[in-house]
Order: sequence, then C-alpha cells, then structure tokens
Amino acid sequence: MLLKKTIVVYKNSYINTIFYGDKFINYLCGILGFRIKPSVNLPIEFRIYEKDGKMDWHRDYIDNVVRNCPQIEIVFTLENTSDSKTLWIDDNTNEKHEIITKNNSIIITQGNGAYHMVTPVTTGFRSIIKIAYDIL
Repeated sequence: MLLKKTIVVYKNSYINTIFYGDKFINYLCGILGFRIKPSVNLPIEFRIYEKDGKMDWHRDYIDNVVRNCPQIEIVFTLENTSDSKTLWIDDNTNEKHEIITKNNSIIITQGNGAYHMVTPVTTGFRSIIKIAYDIL
C-alpha cells in the first residue's frame, strides 16, 4: 500500500456528524438490509492519492478481536482527476471488474468481501473519505 497522505478525522468534526449521524446511518441500513453503527476501532480517514499513490490487492478488515463479524467500509470519492481505477474480482465467477470513481460517488464494501485494489495514479490526484461501520 502506498498512500501519499492520510489524515484521521477528528471525532467532533462536521464529517463525523454527517457520516455517523442517524440520517445517514438509517439510509445505509435501508440499502444494506441490516443495522450498523460507527466502528469502535477504525476512525474516519481523509486520504489523498497523488502520483504513484495506490492500494495493493486486499480484502477489507475484519475485527475478530472485538467482534466476530465483518464490517462495512465506505469510500466516498470527493474529487478524482486521476487515471487510477478501482478493480475487484467477483469470487463467484473469478471475473475482474474495474471502475474509475467519479466525484461524489460512494463504494460500499464488506469486510472479507471482494478482493480489490486501486491502480497507481500517474496523472492528477484522488481524494477520498474512508468510513467503517460495525454490523449489529
């Protein structure tokens, strides 16, 4: 993993108010079909991927110490002027998929879910907010 900048978002920030607020969490629960709460162990992060910034192939985190279940992670793309792509492999078909995330888009993944990566930035930059939730 190569990240140029990662900043942990303060707990009393407006970003926490939005993504950890009842309105957003209830909306997500409606999409997901199950209940979630803000992650106990993973704070919200602001990340900027600049030249050569990437994320190697991986599956998202599972907190087996505190909970014996996967977590949900959201990647909210604030701005993307880069040529990097998000790739993932469908476990059922072994088919590889890719997308260039657009400004103001959200990707939702589940812990121990799809094997995925972000290809290196060669031009521009990509800024995201990463949010994790525990499944209730």
